[in-house]
Amino acid sequence: MFWLEHAWILPAIPACAFLGMFLFGRLLPRQGDWLSIIAIGSVFVLFFFVLESHLDSLNAGLGGIANTGFDWLSFGDFTLRIGFTVDSIAVVMLGVVALVALLVQVYSVSYMRHHGRPEPRYWWYYTVMSLFAAAMLTLVLADNLLLLYIAWEGVGLCSFFLIGFYYERTSAVEAAKKAFVTTRLGDVGLLIGILLFWRATGTFQISELIEAVQAGRTNDLPQVMGDGYLTMATLLVFLGAMGKSAQVPFHVWLPDAMEGPTPVSALIHAATMVVAGVYLVARLLPIFDLAPGALELVTAVGLITAILAGLIAITQTDIKKVLAYSTISQLGFMFVALGSGAVGVAMFHLMTHAFFKAALFLGSGSVIHMSGEQEMGKLGGLWWKMPVTAVTFTISALALAGVAPLSGFFSKDEIFTVVSRHQDESVLILLGVAAFLSALYMTRLVILTFFGAPKDLDVIKRTEEAPPLITAPLVLLTLLTLFVGWFALDQVGDAFGFPGGINNYIYFPEPEIFSFNSGLAAATGVLSLLGILTALWFWWGSNVRRATALREFQPRMTAVLENKFYFDEAYQWAIDRLVLPLGEMVAWFDRHIVNDTGVNGPADTVKYAAFWTKFHVTGRLPDYALLMIVGIAGAGALGFLLRI
Repeated sequence: MFWLEHAWILPAIPACAFLGMFLFGRLLPRQGDWLSIIAIGSVFVLFFFVLESHLDSLNAGLGGIANTGFDWLSFGDFTLRIGFTVDSIAVVMLGVVALVALLVQVYSVSYMRHHGRPEPRYWWYYTVMSLFAAAMLTLVLADNLLLLYIAWEGVGLCSFFLIGFYYERTSAVEAAKKAFVTTRLGDVGLLIGILLFWRATGTFQISELIEAVQAGRTNDLPQVMGDGYLTMATLLVFLGAMGKSAQVPFHVWLPDAMEGPTPVSALIHAATMVVAGVYLVARLLPIFDLAPGALELVTAVGLITAILAGLIAITQTDIKKVLAYSTISQLGFMFVALGSGAVGVAMFHLMTHAFFKAALFLGSGSVIHMSGEQEMGKLGGLWWKMPVTAVTFTISALALAGVAPLSGFFSKDEIFTVVSRHQDESVLILLGVAAFLSALYMTRLVILTFFGAPKDLDVIKRTEEAPPLITAPLVLLTLLTLFVGWFALDQVGDAFGFPGGINNYIYFPEPEIFSFNSGLAAATGVLSLLGILTALWFWWGSNVRRATALREFQPRMTAVLENKFYFDEAYQWAIDRLVLPLGEMVAWFDRHIVNDTGVNGPADTVKYAAFWTKFHVTGRLPDYALLMIVGIAGAGALGFLLRI
């Protein structure tokens, strides 16, 4: 139980690395990249001690949950703690964050160097990477909403720094600002929701908050908050999850965030930070379950996002933006699972998605690093030039498409299973459409990048396989993609020390046993196959003319998809026509009413009064005598009038 009670050491290690890098990074050998890698490597090693303690606690019937921390502030009966909780879903997130962060940082040693020379601000890159790891691990382990919110804003700040890493490029600066502002809109809702929960229950502790809400729903205890209050607070918290996890309509920041270095995309915008919203809803799902209409909204948002992002991905030509919209769509799948009340299923797909999506982003980085191009219109024919990258990328793409027996097949099948049990058939059908789109756009991406004739001979001539520090993480992530899904099966779980399958250990508050539905699995497999065949029909070899003919046949539909349903244009119109004019009105009111009248008005009045009254000070006795006579006469006249 030692490591369960001292799990705070895990975020403390990268926090210390950040402090050392921030102060001395530019002076250290290799600008301190080794310090950041050793720190996150230590976290990954210690994770196995935490996992072992957690499994021992579960098998001993102790619940596998440990709480530790210390009191920070106390006033009256209220105490604010810096506390940490280790339970099943926290352990899953710890493993994902530690492993992906470690592989990304190792990968970056080669990626962030060109011809043996590190990029400018190389030390700053690893400094922020360490800070991000510390903030993300703190978010995962936080036992109260206030500490979670502080870490939540910490990962947002790191995202801003890393998206805008190439700040000499205007596009990177704009993307960083867009991500920061868009996610802040959701974070305002999250903060208000947290304060509403505290106002009703008097606690920020997640476990106490859940107990208070659940107790208030029993017949023998008074409610701590009404249905309307509970729903409002819950949906405000969900607003923060929507912003961080790029759900419609807050999805617009994630594709632009690809302006940052590709390893950043793999770590923050595919495998860890963007799933923080999923983790938050999973952590608070007992409250969502009690709030009227909350789970229905979670399902609707996830479903709309999965389909809409999948449609947009079909028309994108930038490798990283296809993967960005793919991430948005897959996050939608996770929210649909949460809307069905299945935390274990959502967390299982979160884990498998982290592995194959990190492999895809790092694979795209390998292509970009070695070819200098990321537009699919200039690629093609890379299979023989970059065989390791091509094989690992293709396997990971098939996993995302839900092809058996890869990990994405198992986790997606579980989502379809729980949806078939808890949702209407219409939800299941629409989710099937999203799964078909996943197979379609991923197959298109693989074909246009790695197969067919080279579209630009200069690109293909200068391209070669990436160095080992880039390909090794790809191979390891692909191996995880190949085999981790099998741990959901009872037989495999029993053989490797996870009786009942891995889902028996990913739960909150109850275990969810994986049940393989062969009929549903066959149906989803057919959908994936149809998506792959459709992509081959339109984009394989000379078939690309069919895609061109379809574009010409449906120019309006193509324009809508290529312009991403005009979300960016709609937001720009709202900013230009509504936000900026309103801001000008507020600025005018502040300058002329608040500042000139409210603040400067009394001072100006005293100033003018002093200016005019100073003229009676002349220094001549006759003038003072005259003023005294006038004053006495005036006072006498006033007294006479008042007496009358």
